Amino acid sequence: MTALSRVELLLLFPLVVIPLALLVNDADWGRRFRLAIVACLVGGVVLGPWVIFNSTRFKEPTTMTTATGSALSAASCDEVFYGTLIGYYANCFQGPWPSPKLDESQRDLVPRHTAAEYIKDHLSRIPIVVAARVGRLWGLFKPGQTTAFDWWIEGRGRAPTWIGLFFYYALLPFAGVGLVTLRRRRVPLLPLVAIVIVATFAAAITFGVTRYRAPAEVVIVVAAGVGIDAVWRRSRSRTRSWTSAAPAIE
Repeated sequence: MTALSRVELLLLFPLVVIPLALLVNDADWGRRFRLAIVACLVGGVVLGPWVIFNSTRFKEPTTMTTATGSALSAASCDEVFYGTLIGYYANCFQGPWPSPKLDESQRDLVPRHTAAEYIKDHLSRIPIVVAARVGRLWGLFKPGQTTAFDWWIEGRGRAPTWIGLFFYYALLPFAGVGLVTLRRRRVPLLPLVAIVIVATFAAAITFGVTRYRAPAEVVIVVAAGVGIDAVWRRSRSRTRSWTSAAPAIE
């Protein structure tokens, strides 16, 4: 179901669904493989109607979306490869504009090919640009500019945007503690880590924008909740131990 809203979430199948099925405790490999196959079949049943619908209504081969070209072209020009917007997106595609008589899949081909040609001509910049995209996504590179764009370009409120950035940074250390705590409790971290990987991948191949981090922010909040609880319990335990160890005053 998640892949119907964001295509990159299809990666949850190889990153989460199949590994969890193959790592089931107290089951032989035959049953594990059957679980993996059934999970994939169920996913196919859910996605199948949409894929079939797209395959029959567009003239160009289309499975999940016709927005690939627009996403790639917005991240493939000098402004976002070399300029102050490095790692972000811009109005990179400047034509030739496809005919409005064409369907969406055909119109998407033109910016997609333009983006592909630009990327081929600037392959040496890819590592730097990808690093900038990922850095923007996680608030490690130009967080002030990216946050300003969140309310200026993305259309969010200024105050909520800056407050969100503050609490994002505030939750990160607790999220780290939470992940360590969950690991010590032998809770599988794969579903949580996979969402972080998917969000990072989406930014790496397109551009670093805060909304791409939204699925991973759920992980941050959950992990931070566990971390805050662990810190609170540890703090109370130390307080009690100090209290019990302190000499009584008569």
